[in-house]
Amino acid sequence: MAKGFYIQEGKTIDYINSGGEDIGYCEVVPLTSRVGVAACAIPKGAKGSLSISGVYELPADTAAMTVGQLVHWDIASDKVVASAGTAGEDGVLPTVPCGTVVAEKAASTASVLVKI
Repeated sequence: MAKGFYIQEGKTIDYINSGGEDIGYCEVVPLTSRVGVAACAIPKGAKGSLSISGVYELPADTAAMTVGQLVHWDIASDKVVASAGTAGEDGVLPTVPCGTVVAEKAASTASVLVKI
């Protein structure tokens, strides 16, 4: 039988900023299949921590959102959106899964509470 060995609780992960810009504290970082929130400033080329668990108030588009709704992070607009969008010609979606809405969001509200 295979064994798994406990490493850490997993609320945060180490992340190397391989992008072209510094990542600011509390900036949303899109990953392959989810988002993380920078737990510290992460300069270009440096290692820092991303939170991948918890409830965060995040900027959102103008759509109403309901408790329990799965939402996505739009990479181009840096906002939570209600749907994954349509893949481009390259087959890549313009969003990554973001999490679950934990408080009703009216259409006029510019942010939403999401459990990432």
